Amino acid sequence: MFICKIKEIFMKKISLVILFLSLSLCTWAQSGTVNVIGGKVVEGQFFFEKLYVFDSFQDGRISLDNGEYYTGRININTLTQTVRIISQEGDTIRINTENNVDVVSTGRQFFRKINNFYVQLLNTDGETSLGLVRKMAIGKEKIVGAYGGTSEVASVTKVASVEDASRFDKLSGTSNVEYIYDEIVYLIVKNKMVIATKRNFEKAFPKQKALISKYLEDNNIKFSKKDDVIPLFNYIIANK
Repeated sequence: MFICKIKEIFMKKISLVILFLSLSLCTWAQSGTVNVIGGKVVEGQFFFEKLYVFDSFQDGRISLDNGEYYTGRININTLTQTVRIISQEGDTIRINTENNVDVVSTGRQFFRKINNFYVQLLNTDGETSLGLVRKMAIGKEKIVGAYGGTSEVASVTKVASVEDASRFDKLSGTSNVEYIYDEIVYLIVKNKMVIATKRNFEKAFPKQKALISKYLEDNNIKFSKKDDVIPLFNYIIANK
């Protein structure tokens, strides 16, 4: 009994440490709620602004892993991590070959699909790349009561329930749904992603450890901010 109690306390401490590390790596993340009536999102300006990567659909190309490709007006949904395209009829549709998407490009912007995330490639030295993932996640639903009160219910993170950009067909009545939006910078080595941290930079560029340490001494870097990490990456590959 005593051993079990010690184990329980230890596991709780480990969980708190993991939670703290996750929060410290994602301090940029922003959260909020959207108002849903009859499965339709009717209020939540920031949600709508960040639901897609681009402010408007762009002329682009979707390349598949078998060499085939599509061209058209495209965008990337940050909630479902799926590419959307404007059909000839003017409808916003998913593509049936989503699982086979390899690269999405529009203008000078390139996205690789890695681990089911669309990763924007910001820069590369040919071996190591810097990538940015924009992602939206749905949290808990709060049912609006008769007198304006709310009560939390089970998680509604089933992406399959999202039929279009602003519908949650699994929800009925009136409710407020929590969401979180995050932008995370990754180092990509041999198609594997690791969060951009000092340690991972040093592992990716072992010959530049001294260079990295000197740069961090001279600059106030926050690895949770892409505007801090991008110059660091550019500096490293420019001085290899």
